Amino acid sequence: MYTEVLKQESEKFDAITATLFTTGGVASKRYDSSNKVRTNDGFDPDAIKGIYVIEREISGGAMSRTFQVRSVKLGNPWFMKFIPRQYGGLANEVDILKLLNHASLPRIIDVFHQKEGVYLVETLVEGVPLDAVKKAGVKANQYVLVDWFEQIAQALNYLHCMKPSPIFHLDLKPGNIMVTHDNRLVLVDFGIARRYGEDTPGAITVSYAAPEQFSSRMSEKYAQLVYERFGGVPGGAPGGAGRGITDARTDIYSLGVIMFELATGVLPTMKNLGALKNSVSDELGMIIKKCLAIDPRERYQSAEKLLGDLRAVKGTKIKMAKMLLRRRLAAAAASLSLIISGGTFVGGYYVFAEENAAVLSAKPEIITVSLQQSSDFAVSKRMPDSREIILDSAQITWEFSEDNIARIDGARVSGINEGQTVIRGKYRNKEIDLTVRVVEPMDGSIDVSQRYEQGRYVSLFGGSDGRVRADGSLGGSPAEANFMSPESITAAGGGKVYLSDAGEIRVISGGSVSTLKIPVDYIKASMVRSDGDDLYILSNPWQDGDRYFYALARLSGGGVEALYIADALYTAVEDFGFCGDGRLYFIDRNEGLGGVFLKSLNLYDVNDIQTLTMLPAGSASLAVSVNGDIYIGNTDTGVIQIFRDGELRYFAGIEGERAFIDGVSPRFYSPQRLEHHGGYLYIWDFNTLRRLEASRGVAGECITLAGMASPHFDMAPDMRRKAAEDVILPFGSLMDFAVTDDGILVTDPKRGVIWVIEG
Repeated sequence: MYTEVLKQESEKFDAITATLFTTGGVASKRYDSSNKVRTNDGFDPDAIKGIYVIEREISGGAMSRTFQVRSVKLGNPWFMKFIPRQYGGLANEVDILKLLNHASLPRIIDVFHQKEGVYLVETLVEGVPLDAVKKAGVKANQYVLVDWFEQIAQALNYLHCMKPSPIFHLDLKPGNIMVTHDNRLVLVDFGIARRYGEDTPGAITVSYAAPEQFSSRMSEKYAQLVYERFGGVPGGAPGGAGRGITDARTDIYSLGVIMFELATGVLPTMKNLGALKNSVSDELGMIIKKCLAIDPRERYQSAEKLLGDLRAVKGTKIKMAKMLLRRRLAAAAASLSLIISGGTFVGGYYVFAEENAAVLSAKPEIITVSLQQSSDFAVSKRMPDSREIILDSAQITWEFSEDNIARIDGARVSGINEGQTVIRGKYRNKEIDLTVRVVEPMDGSIDVSQRYEQGRYVSLFGGSDGRVRADGSLGGSPAEANFMSPESITAAGGGKVYLSDAGEIRVISGGSVSTLKIPVDYIKASMVRSDGDDLYILSNPWQDGDRYFYALARLSGGGVEALYIADALYTAVEDFGFCGDGRLYFIDRNEGLGGVFLKSLNLYDVNDIQTLTMLPAGSASLAVSVNGDIYIGNTDTGVIQIFRDGELRYFAGIEGERAFIDGVSPRFYSPQRLEHHGGYLYIWDFNTLRRLEASRGVAGECITLAGMASPHFDMAPDMRRKAAEDVILPFGSLMDFAVTDDGILVTDPKRGVIWVIEG
């Protein structure tokens, strides 16, 4: 595969490191942390001071310069382009990129409009430009070539089908295509792209431009090249009427040039098209030639039509490979002696038995994505000796139904049209299914990319829609126990579960529900948390004269012990928790001081209160691990931070990118409740329960345990047991959950019930 070849060619790549990330061949330039470099093109590093730090200059040309930068706040790398003021027309790229959301296209992160020009921050694509791969002498076999061809065609199809108007790239060339280390292609640089109906830009890259992009007033130095490639330009070469109409077929032509060059090593001309016969199959050669038709009417009229033929070639080559393999096996078997063949049979049978006993599994098994959003996935093969092997996606043949709901691009699945589909993959004699559901973005703009594992279910744990407070058994028909508004919930020692039910404390133990009486009438529980066998509450505010107070209190021996009392008009406790070190940790929102603070309270000396750090506005949820790491969820920004070793640090999520995106780089919408349990951080995010690997202060992969991200839910829900990925749970600030040995309990104050997530 390409990645293996790339490793073998690493020494060649080392020699051209300075140009691997360039489109203009300019060597990398290092910057110090103060960004103190200013040039005569107007570029001013102070324009991004305090927000991004320039790590190196990637490339520089007459019309733009590019850099690798790092976010000061989050520490993650980005790609930045500077477009000088005099080339303001190139700022069209900003408007184009704002519309894009595809696995093979960059995504805009930040824009700074300054007097000297525009600073555009995009996702950093880690890899090498396709032209650098070409120059390094790396040869792609036909399978890789078809795979690359298909990936760019998919990206073009996405651009050409944009609503309300298509987008045409018009500068497709190897330098504008990045090859990532997992063999995924990303189309970059939209400097001369235009929407349908806009004027055709004048700038072109001569070697890859379509005939209709040339003008009759072109430079004489290009005349010979034009005649070699086209025999004259329809409507463009001397004697023509000028530049022709550019559209989707223009991009298809440029893609044909790229593929011809990758296949043969030279650019196409009128005389060398026959070189394809010695480089690729007849079927693939015919596709490339059709892309290169001089007359746009004879080319593919859409990228979708091109994709159809490419997929047919992919299937044909697989059948041909199987036939060749059978022939080789037959020839080898005929030439073996009886003894050797006997030994080979034994060895071959062992290998066959190992492979036959292997079990394939997809991670995740169920994916929900919004339109034009994508999610990564992996297919693993577990061997009989428990070894787990991650398969290259190129080893798997995927079968798509005709519904065109979702497509697989390498190791990512993308949503095309609304609906649900099952994509079947075949690997040797085994099959695997990947269930994909494609939905509208939440509220029209919130991206969704949820990953589920099969075998989890949501069912009713207790309560009904009667919304009355009643003690008794949870089982039976009908059940005796009922709830009015179950809100905060916590799992304590001895298998007990406590919850606040419209201010009253309810106890669930041994399959029954009882109400815990508090001897102080004016104390009503707003939030409950446990530390071992001890129960702690945050009270609702109560009035004392003309003032209002609330308390953090411990319930023991039938009494109430106030640990912390504060003025409810100016302060509030957002959340609190424990780690077994004898201290209570809480988030204190103090309007009087104008800030949010992380504090701790000594459970055995109530006068020992410490302010640990100031928190960003919006910090509203807290979880403490057994080793003392404190996780802070911000409902305003969607970011999760960690307080560790006396320092507040970034942990997960991206500020300003609130979304429901699972995986190794998750996005969160509103993490309003956290709980750390067994090396995982459980997160109630709007109306979904998500789980993030969180061991030793390091974030790992995130999945959704239950719930579809949705702003709508049914107030009269179906009480039957449902698959966790099919349930739409309610949203609200009073929702809570507790991780127990028997499942995860989720309170539902809007419907007066408690759900349990099993599996």
